[in-house]
Amino acid sequence: MRKAKRPPARDILPVTPMDRRIAWGLLALILVSAAWLRMARPGTSPPGLNVDEAANAWNSYCLLKTGMDQHGVRFPIFRARMFGHIDNRSTLFLYFAMPFLAWRGLSIESIRMAGAVAGLLSIFFMYYVGSRLFGRATGLVAAALLTLNPWHLQQTRWGHEASLTPLLITLPLAALLWAGLPLGDETRPALPPPSWWRSLLAGMICGICCYGYPPVRIFLPLLIVATMAVNWRVWFACDKRALANREPNVGWMALAALAAGFAAFFLPLAWKQLVDPEMSARANQLWAWRPNASLAGKVGSVIARYPPHFGPDFLFTRGDSNPWITPPEGYGTLLWYTLPMMIAGVAAIAVAWKKSRAARLLALAVLLYPPGDVLNYHTGPNSLRSLPGVCALMLLAAWGTTQLVSWVAAKSRAAGWILGGATAIVVLAMSIVFLDDFFGAFNRQASVWSSFNVDMVRAFEWLRPRYAGADAVFCTSGNLPHPYIYAMVGLDYDP
Repeated sequence: MRKAKRPPARDILPVTPMDRRIAWGLLALILVSAAWLRMARPGTSPPGLNVDEAANAWNSYCLLKTGMDQHGVRFPIFRARMFGHIDNRSTLFLYFAMPFLAWRGLSIESIRMAGAVAGLLSIFFMYYVGSRLFGRATGLVAAALLTLNPWHLQQTRWGHEASLTPLLITLPLAALLWAGLPLGDETRPALPPPSWWRSLLAGMICGICCYGYPPVRIFLPLLIVATMAVNWRVWFACDKRALANREPNVGWMALAALAAGFAAFFLPLAWKQLVDPEMSARANQLWAWRPNASLAGKVGSVIARYPPHFGPDFLFTRGDSNPWITPPEGYGTLLWYTLPMMIAGVAAIAVAWKKSRAARLLALAVLLYPPGDVLNYHTGPNSLRSLPGVCALMLLAAWGTTQLVSWVAAKSRAAGWILGGATAIVVLAMSIVFLDDFFGAFNRQASVWSSFNVDMVRAFEWLRPRYAGADAVFCTSGNLPHPYIYAMVGLDYDP
């Protein structure tokens, strides 16, 4: 008798398949809600304008109008030099923001719309990744959790280049799944063999995404390599039993195309990082270790920065202490309702680890999210450099929730409905309380006003209609970094 195929991860517990039309309808509702939360009142939450997003707006506008950044570099690719020779920024966000600046001009609303749209796209691709790995119900729950997540919401409501990070994580994973590469647990009848051209395109997307915020350059290649390593039999077609059972395998053509597409974009970036000292000039001032530390001391400093990324202080009570990126007072990067959800997700991974590639991928994504941050000093985990973790943690919570509800429903259908409904009520109630603070008291925090220079922004709003009649304008404010960059944006200066 032929041995039955092992069920995929999405069927480890009995789940009634969700109708595609219902799923798309619910996803549309989630995306509309996400758009409102990220685009409503664009000059608030946070109020004012941060110096980094002002620099992004000005340099993106210069590229749009002149083809050069503010220092006259024509279409920079590897780095954009903004404030001095060591202040090197990733360039991908500058090009991503250009259509919004072309549409609405140089303004706070334009640069923040770029971050908001990036956030919306990441929510859509989160649904795609979650549904392909664990089923449509998990995909929808993951998209909903990401929509309401304080960390994701705050970082996609301003014009910092880090706002692109969730998109640069979910898009490559979606591309790899679309190419038919074996990240999940779909068997051969449900999954066509990976084609070389889809694999090539997926590799190119992964390589291009590494031109975003620097932590992506560490996390994304590390995740792909680790996933291939723990599933090496399938990726390199070495498991004859898997082939006999028609399990997916990559094939050398698709694997070579994937590697070629990735290398075409990633290797020039890696080479530039090695040969151009200024690429790492800013990072060299922020290493986690002391200047004269031994190798053991450096390793110890890096390891010491790893555990706090999973601690309650960063995740639930305080978040990032940096006033530029601190959450509303009394909140962390996640809300407390996600804790039992993530615990259920860890339990689901433990049950499914041996038989589920999707579970192993999720575990690796959670465990590997801090390396983009642990190399640099900060008072605690840095919420910008740690942003790859928001997608992994929300997918962990989503899968844990759907698995737990399914397990309870298998015992008692009524109990499953009660648990699911109670979970939804708790999520909405706690999210409403947070949103009230985020769109209310957060805008009055002294640290936020200082970091986003609200008074300076309002001064330029007052000055703008009067500027043409002035001989000169003097800024007498102290302790304000690069006041000219606010003038460029606030006065809609012509490059």
